[in-house]
Amino acid sequence: MGLVFAKDKPQYEVRTVGVAHMGISIPPHTAAHVETKTQRVPFDIPIMGFMPHMHIRGAAFKYEAIDESGKSEILLDIPRYDFNWQLNYSYKTPKLVPRGSTIKVTAVYNNSEGNAANPDPGKRVKWGPQTIDEMMIGYVEYFVPLTEPKVEAK
Repeated sequence: MGLVFAKDKPQYEVRTVGVAHMGISIPPHTAAHVETKTQRVPFDIPIMGFMPHMHIRGAAFKYEAIDESGKSEILLDIPRYDFNWQLNYSYKTPKLVPRGSTIKVTAVYNNSEGNAANPDPGKRVKWGPQTIDEMMIGYVEYFVPLTEPKVEAK
């Protein structure tokens, strides 16, 4: 293991938040079931990257930022999600999402016979820790100054 120590005191802390939907319920024999979840942004966040997480019925995953006027911007779109390739997706330059915006994650599930990885297309699938269950978590990696940012009260 090699450790590298900073010459100066760090100015930022990297954090990760999971936009999770634990109430998912995927009907049997459904090829494109959509679930969404939103998270309000309480302070300006410079986003560094994302890590979507679903299990074997996961088919697509998308992150959007919706500003207070309702304008939507796609931050990341994965039209062909693959459980075997759970990747971190990083920006080259951080993307600033302003306070008051909403992060929306959308997941599409394939619980049909057409999904070769599906162990039981006839079963309704809900949140659970096993691979045969499902999950919906949109991890967002961002950084904040070591002095705490002001949180919008609402």
